[in-house]
Amino acid sequence: MTKPEPPKPIPLPVLLVYGKPTSPDLPQASWFRPEDRLAVRSAAQNLKFSVIDIVTEAERALIADVHEGVVKGGDRLIVGSVSLEVYQRIEDHVRKASGASASPVTSNETKGDKPTSEQNTNTGEKRIESPSTAKAPPTAPDGKVVATKSAASPSSAKPDPAPPRDAWDALHVGSHVLGKYWDANREPIGWWIGVITAINGNDFVIRWPDEPNKVPQKIERKHVAILHPTFDVAREWDPKR
Repeated sequence: MTKPEPPKPIPLPVLLVYGKPTSPDLPQASWFRPEDRLAVRSAAQNLKFSVIDIVTEAERALIADVHEGVVKGGDRLIVGSVSLEVYQRIEDHVRKASGASASPVTSNETKGDKPTSEQNTNTGEKRIESPSTAKAPPTAPDGKVVATKSAASPSSAKPDPAPPRDAWDALHVGSHVLGKYWDANREPIGWWIGVITAINGNDFVIRWPDEPNKVPQKIERKHVAILHPTFDVAREWDPKR
């Protein structure tokens, strides 16, 4: 009769690494163990991540919904992506710990935006005149209104031509493309086959199938190439193709 294996010790989180070094739209955060403390601090500084020592219960609560990170050789870290809510919770804690207030809400007053009446000042836009201040139409000596040229009516004005579409407009979430790849130091090291996971204006968020642990990267349209229609992604690594 074999003895049951003793339960594996639960890892102790001692550091929380967070930041947005890849893109402002891709928040990242992961926790790390005591034995990786020195390596994590060195790599996080090089990769422009922030680090929090996990000591208090409030700091331990920050790692809820945050996955453990991985330390790789050459001052490299694998830091997972997190939701905006989780990332906002971490930033709010840091602000409160430093004596600053929590993250501002999106109302005009808390943002410091001026009232609507003040926003119209010095903006270069024409202000709409009220009926009491608007200029009256010119009249002839007999009191009749003189007809003047005005802007073209909507029925006679020609609509602006639609911008021309290109092949990139047909790309969608799930499309395979050839994307320019950067290393941790933002140095280009080639073009890799990737999958589009999101589209943000003229930018594509691309995941690399042969590096599943790497956080998807936000890449400008000009750094994305379209694969040939006959290219079979499923057989890309098949030596018999």
